[in-house]
Amino acid sequence: MAGFRLLLADDDEDDFFIIRQAFEELGRPYTLQHVRDGKELLDYLSTNVEGGRQIPDLIILDINMPRVNGFQALEMIRKSETYAEVPVFIYSTSVTSEDKQKCMMLGANAFFTKAYTYKKVLAFAADIDSFLNYPYRMPQPQVITK
Repeated sequence: MAGFRLLLADDDEDDFFIIRQAFEELGRPYTLQHVRDGKELLDYLSTNVEGGRQIPDLIILDINMPRVNGFQALEMIRKSETYAEVPVFIYSTSVTSEDKQKCMMLGANAFFTKAYTYKKVLAFAADIDSFLNYPYRMPQPQVITK
């Protein structure tokens, strides 16, 4: 079983480590790639398609990143014919309704507020697992806060 390919764009190395650990704990064959900002995300997507590799099954995107922020990256992803259909879940420290609404208007499939306990990170990973394995269980678009 090949498993799903996930791409996390987040400038916080600790968040990557914890999310990776949560997906490993699920016991499913996920591949989790990490880029540190929106520019690296867009470069990664461009390089993978040009290099003949497959695009990710889901992108996990932080909002507050250097160089190209999550809003800008999301807008570019949704304008691309190649990536427009890739689900994008926002995973941010933001709790403002304005940021949530903006993300949804730009085409995010869901919005998660970053968890501050490992138990909630596990729940976040389980939500993604459920969405990827049973997409009908999570209507789109949907705002989810944890």
